[in-house]
Amino acid sequence: RLVEQSEGMAASLEHWERALAIIPDHPEVLGRYAAGQVGRDDTKALAAYEGALAAGVKATDTFLAASSLADKLGDTDKAIGYAEQAVAGQPDHVAGWRLLWRLFKAKADSAGIERAAGEVVRLLPDDGDAQLEVARLSKNRKDFAAALAHYDAAIAAFEKAKDGSADSLKAALAEQTSLHKELKILRKAPRGSAKKVVGTVQWRAQQVYEERLKKSRRLKGNVQIDVQT
Repeated sequence: RLVEQSEGMAASLEHWERALAIIPDHPEVLGRYAAGQVGRDDTKALAAYEGALAAGVKATDTFLAASSLADKLGDTDKAIGYAEQAVAGQPDHVAGWRLLWRLFKAKADSAGIERAAGEVVRLLPDDGDAQLEVARLSKNRKDFAAALAHYDAAIAAFEKAKDGSADSLKAALAEQTSLHKELKILRKAPRGSAKKVVGTVQWRAQQVYEERLKKSRRLKGNVQIDVQT
């Protein structure tokens, strides 16, 4: 500890390594040795963090450090496992949810992405990127009311931000406008006889279907219409 405090981590690393040879399962020694190896030998660093966790360490930062290293070393599944344990112990840890969000995107796990980004939204409602992510996923699930609400929140956040969010704002506005146009066909209430109303709604629904069909050769599902006369 004295060498680390006076001369830095690099100088202390060999001393932590000697300590490990004497007390190989000591949580603090494993943690300090792991921290010293990060960026030098990430495989050894991860092994040491895993040793600390096996020795009973439950610190959120240790789980996140192990997760980040596992991701860096190419083991996304292991990284997700450690990050999940981190947020399980500290559900309001924004960095943990952001890490999970990125890891789930790497796996193309839509449900995981929406859960992690949704937690970021819960903790930071002004996070435009998270709001936009949830808006897109809600739209894909055909939850249009939720999608529009998250688009609104994303746009408000990007307009408020001073960090060069112009491209994100433009994308959010374009996607929101497109969704509004798509829904407008079904929102506009036709008038007339019951037969005319039903026919008009069915015609508009067919328009929506045909537009989507042009964009996707693997279109699945159907359109559910509730007609009140």
